[in-house]
Amino acid sequence: MAHTAVFSYFLKLEDKLIEVNLDEVKVEGITFSNMFESSFGKYFLYLVVDVIVYYLITIFLDWMDGTTFSIKGNGKNVTDKLFAEDIQADPTGAELSVQVDNITKYFKNRNSWGKKVDRGHDDNAKVFAANNHVSFNVYKDEIFAILGHNGAGKSTLIQNMVGLQKPDGGETYYDGVAISKNKKTVHRNLGICLQSNILFKYFTPVDHYKIFAGIKGITETDDSHIDDWLREIDLFEKKTFAVGELSGGQKRKLCIGLALIGNPKYVFLDEPTTGLDPLSRRKIWNLLQEKKKERVIFITTHYMDEADIIADRKLIMNKGIIRCLGSSVYLKSHFNMKYSLEIETDHPASSFDGMIKQFVPNAEYYNNKTEINSSPRPDDSRPVELKENDAADNAVINIDHLKNNQRRAKLTCYVWKLPIHSSSSFSKLFQCLEKEKEEGRVKEFSINAPMLEELFVGLERENEKKEDYKSQAVELPNVNSITRPNDWNMALHFAHYRIKTYPRNLMYILMAILLPFILSLAVFYIFNSSVSEYFNDKMKNNAYQYIGKSIELKPEIYDGYFWNFEEFYSIGIDFMNKTIMTNLPSKSSLTRYSDDEIRDIRIPYKIGNRDGFLYTIPEDQLFVGSFGCVDYQDNEFFFNVKYNDSLIHALPCTINFISNIILKSYGIEETIHISNKPFIVVDKGINEITDTRFYVTLVIVVCYGLTISFFGTNVVHENVIGLFKRLQLNGMKTKSYWTAAFLTDYAFFILTSVIILVAAIIIPFIPLKNFILIGVVFVFVLICGCSCILLQYCVSFLFSHENKAYISFAAINILVTAVFMFYSYMKGLDYDYSDFDLKTMSAIQQITEILFNLLFANYCIARLFKSVINLGMKNQYFNYSLSFSNIFAAKNFVIIEYGCAVASSVLYFILLWLLDRKNNRPNNIFVCKMTKEIEEEFMKELKEGDDDVMAEYEKVIADKDANRLPIKMEMYSKEHERLKFKTGKEMHDALKRKNPKYGEFHLSKLGSHRVVADGFKNVSIGVDHCECFGLLGPNGSGKSTLLNTSAFVYQPTIGHLYYNGKDTLHRKDNSVPIGYCPQEDVVWDKMTLYEHIEMYLYLQGYSKSEAKNLALKFIDYCRLNAHKNKLPTELSGGTCRKLSILIALCCNSSTILLDEPTAGMDPSTRRYVWDMFKATIQNRQSSTIMSTHSMEEAELLCNRIGILVNGKLRCIGSPEHLKMKFGNTYILDVQTEDVERFHQE
Repeated sequence: MAHTAVFSYFLKLEDKLIEVNLDEVKVEGITFSNMFESSFGKYFLYLVVDVIVYYLITIFLDWMDGTTFSIKGNGKNVTDKLFAEDIQADPTGAELSVQVDNITKYFKNRNSWGKKVDRGHDDNAKVFAANNHVSFNVYKDEIFAILGHNGAGKSTLIQNMVGLQKPDGGETYYDGVAISKNKKTVHRNLGICLQSNILFKYFTPVDHYKIFAGIKGITETDDSHIDDWLREIDLFEKKTFAVGELSGGQKRKLCIGLALIGNPKYVFLDEPTTGLDPLSRRKIWNLLQEKKKERVIFITTHYMDEADIIADRKLIMNKGIIRCLGSSVYLKSHFNMKYSLEIETDHPASSFDGMIKQFVPNAEYYNNKTEINSSPRPDDSRPVELKENDAADNAVINIDHLKNNQRRAKLTCYVWKLPIHSSSSFSKLFQCLEKEKEEGRVKEFSINAPMLEELFVGLERENEKKEDYKSQAVELPNVNSITRPNDWNMALHFAHYRIKTYPRNLMYILMAILLPFILSLAVFYIFNSSVSEYFNDKMKNNAYQYIGKSIELKPEIYDGYFWNFEEFYSIGIDFMNKTIMTNLPSKSSLTRYSDDEIRDIRIPYKIGNRDGFLYTIPEDQLFVGSFGCVDYQDNEFFFNVKYNDSLIHALPCTINFISNIILKSYGIEETIHISNKPFIVVDKGINEITDTRFYVTLVIVVCYGLTISFFGTNVVHENVIGLFKRLQLNGMKTKSYWTAAFLTDYAFFILTSVIILVAAIIIPFIPLKNFILIGVVFVFVLICGCSCILLQYCVSFLFSHENKAYISFAAINILVTAVFMFYSYMKGLDYDYSDFDLKTMSAIQQITEILFNLLFANYCIARLFKSVINLGMKNQYFNYSLSFSNIFAAKNFVIIEYGCAVASSVLYFILLWLLDRKNNRPNNIFVCKMTKEIEEEFMKELKEGDDDVMAEYEKVIADKDANRLPIKMEMYSKEHERLKFKTGKEMHDALKRKNPKYGEFHLSKLGSHRVVADGFKNVSIGVDHCECFGLLGPNGSGKSTLLNTSAFVYQPTIGHLYYNGKDTLHRKDNSVPIGYCPQEDVVWDKMTLYEHIEMYLYLQGYSKSEAKNLALKFIDYCRLNAHKNKLPTELSGGTCRKLSILIALCCNSSTILLDEPTAGMDPSTRRYVWDMFKATIQNRQSSTIMSTHSMEEAELLCNRIGILVNGKLRCIGSPEHLKMKFGNTYILDVQTEDVERFHQE
């Protein structure tokens, strides 16, 4: 027995505790001194052994998880042959700090084994090289950027460098020390900031410092050192805040600060500024510039401007090899990149072209950046042919009625490309342009250095040309050519895809299919075993000898007993004397006592002492009954009958005896037969299995509860993360959504029901052996399933977060029902009722039963199963007829359960309709009216602010009647309400605050009379056809809030939003088609990338084949063929972002809202996405509002930009206009060995 204890100690130790407690240590108990005197000590040792064994297994598995096995190969260094000329020579005189020597790492492709190693990057190869002989040197005081597209090998290289995995070849040296041989020594000097924030949610920045300082063995943890560290990362004012209360940018700063704790010599930062606003990024750049002294900082990023500015040298990887390496100046010069000269003027471009080429003969006119209707060009480096009459008057929005702004409206920005080697001629060119500016022909001019992003994209497209990769831009069909499906068809279209998500959910398969099937099999088998044994014993002991069959009641039942004939008082029945004896049972005797004599006979019984006497029952005095005929007239007999009430069938047997005597006396040979069946014993027999029946119904409750809890959880998930809202913005009405959800959930509810019934047939479950009862159950679950599912939908409105939603639903569906069932069981209310018992039920019991059946559909199912079990047992053991009247008799409660199921379905349908109307339909009750005072205050702010912002407001007002602008915001404002306060003082301060800072809570000044914080205020924007309008601003400035309010995620506080001339405050529902890409990726976890795109196209009205073909074109354009059958959890962040953008563009709408659409994408992918934006805007004549933190994106994609600061629009205009208006400095990149000499000269 000892060997079985290991790995199962809980069961064995519990058994031994009980055993020892009862038998071995009855008085003293178990102590350390006597524990080995019993078997408890032996099993306690097994417990200790288990702990040690499991610990060793954990260590081994952890080691295996971090261990990689080499794939040997003898490849050549392809970098030396292909791109050696694109690698800049190492700087001279610098101190070498990190040396990467010939790092090689191979990986096997999924489902690929045994093929010869391929050292390229062939997707069809069985093995590919993630790092292919990578070698470079990094020097002290240097920030070194490792760049490349997704899958280029950057992460693999860093993991090899820091020792997280073992390379298949090569080595990394830190100050001459190989990491493979001195990993611990190197790790003490490493600081790492991963791409995701690895932080403790409820710890403060101070707590984090102390934890990481303790890990690194740093003793300087006093308050002064911590405060200095917090000031360096700009978090001193947040030192007491929990991490969960910090913004995304502040969390990122904290992660960077933690990587710098202890002054590590080697710092690795993986995309440290992703998602940060430009101001926060600049602060981090400054921090890294300060911290790079006496150390080496490695950085990966998708922001090329970031790498351009802060990195001393850049390494660009392409499919595992070094494509190029060097400083920004070297790379731009080496690849012959060009400067961009931009001139803002109201004269045609041709009037400046000759002057520019006079100083820079190789200059090329590029494009008109102001022109909205410019067709997109896949290749941005191709110049445009210049026309003599090229002017911008026809390319801008005409607002001639604004006389003060006519000249500004006609300004156009032209771009020329200047070779990088012609920089020596720039000074004379600038002097000439300054003269033109003084004369008024040039409004502003600027020159931009070539961007590293252009180089990155150029290298990527060069690689695509080598691979002969062809792609064509996707053009969506015209919006007007597609008829959207009606509500019912849209519901069916959505249900077609939603139903696929359940089978892909492993937890659902386990909890809602396998577990119910296993539990059902087990409980049905246990029920059969216990019930069969119980009833078979009863039958064997004749406990139910008169039950289950029709019993004929005749004198022979009491053969050997006495009968008495009161002959003395009998009248006119002499003819019966002969037949009495012939009908008498053979062993019985007939006495002829008189009435008085028979009354004196006392029938004693064996119950012990009574009246002081011990009575016995003499066999010769045991009478069945006595009878005498008191009257006889016209062949009618009147008998006086006395019977022994201690004999159950004495009376009917005596009557039967008399009747057959009379018949025989008249010569009639036929006899009368009397039968009896004691029904009351049936009910008693059924109620004797109450315990077993309770466990069966409890398991049924658990099975259905686990299943329907998924339905509610899925609805909460789809609502909380924004899937429901996204469907609405694709034109789906709420009734279509609920219909589709119900159809899919109802199908799987029926599946669970079928699984339970199949388990009952397999066993077979005794009460359900009759298929009539199986039909009763199945029809019932068809009805009650509606109530169960609708209840989940109604409860889902209580959840604003999906955390622990499934547990909460399970508690409602299982725990509440089980508690009431247990209460009924303990109170003895869980019995099968006869007609008499049903009438004696109290009104409270009846009302309680009905209420629970109505309110908790799962209880209704449990009660039905209980009733069916009773019926089935009666039928199997007592021949109870399963007629319609018997099954639906009131005492069996089946008809009550059916009625409650129907009523509950209607009740929850009405409740869902009311909740949906309240929560998912537009409600403008809390939208404040624009009063004269508020309007005057807003106008004052506009007049005192930027003149371009004022001009934008005037443009919106001027278009009020014409409605030419597809998107218009007029004094649009949003306040965030604060409903809960941590302390009374916090609420008091908010109420008294007169001049709140942005983000501070205060009493609303817009008429809502609530405590609020400003989201955005007094925003007026007009976006024209074919225009992309960019929103910029620091984190927390209100950009996302503005877009979310425009997408109806939030309700505005005051102001108006117009789409195509219609005020959105007057919309009837939220199903307004808008191409919306939120900041977070809103996708179904269990739906593939291809299915997402296909579904959204299908919902727009395309046929199934059209949706498939168009989805494939989208995937091909975005280079997503390798990922089309992957789930979102298997995709990288950049690929998920592509999917979100494609979903937004699949909506056939001319209105597009994009919230940081390209965050996390590599530059090459961003360019493809930008091309797609341009194609979509051009083909659909779309109006687009896009928020971004990328200055490159805003400049290259947006026609105009608005900058939000503290929720207010501070400036607006084209990128060139804003740069020239507010920019007064240039950044000059110089590569030289003698900086001081350059400054002097």
